[in-house]
Amino acid sequence: MTQDKEAALKVLFKALRGASIHPARVSLVWRLEEGLFLYARGEGEVQTLTEIELYEKEALLMDLFFMRPDISVLIRSRPPHVEALASVRNLRSLGPSLDDAAQVIGSRIVISPEDKTKRIRRALRKHQACVVRAGSDSYALALGRTLDQALAATLILDKSALAYVEGCLLGGAKPLNPLMAKLYRMAYLSYYQKQDQALLSQTAEDIP
Repeated sequence: MTQDKEAALKVLFKALRGASIHPARVSLVWRLEEGLFLYARGEGEVQTLTEIELYEKEALLMDLFFMRPDISVLIRSRPPHVEALASVRNLRSLGPSLDDAAQVIGSRIVISPEDKTKRIRRALRKHQACVVRAGSDSYALALGRTLDQALAATLILDKSALAYVEGCLLGGAKPLNPLMAKLYRMAYLSYYQKQDQALLSQTAEDIP
């Protein structure tokens, strides 16, 4: 692992800690060149794996990379509010109630049982994150073309889960109008995502 990637992972885990997501509850896969993948479980275990090795270790994650050749990073985490959202019975999906969720994640946030892999793949075909219900170990899956995008999707998904759970206590969360949610997403994909790419050429001192 290069020093740049090692430093980037340290920044990511620091950001997750700041959102009360302990690194021990995080798995990350980062697509490298020549069919290799960087696989990290928390901060302690970091490996470079081939496609076959990753498939043997994490079949679902490898399937998602095959399905989405445009992504480079996939984060699986267990944020506290996502786990609370997954515990809501009979909830299969929800419309985003936050405009940044509509932009970064998409027009629907899907909650799928872990054994419904086709539903998980379908949810992530056009969206950047979903919730996977796995009993007491429910988790979030977030994708991105860069480490920053996958991190943003993770944090925004947790914030959306918090908005839904707290909204229920106050009479119900109000999702965005579906048309507006789609427009937010289209605007993000056509403009803001290009700005994300521009950030890659800046130094850490340039980005607040």
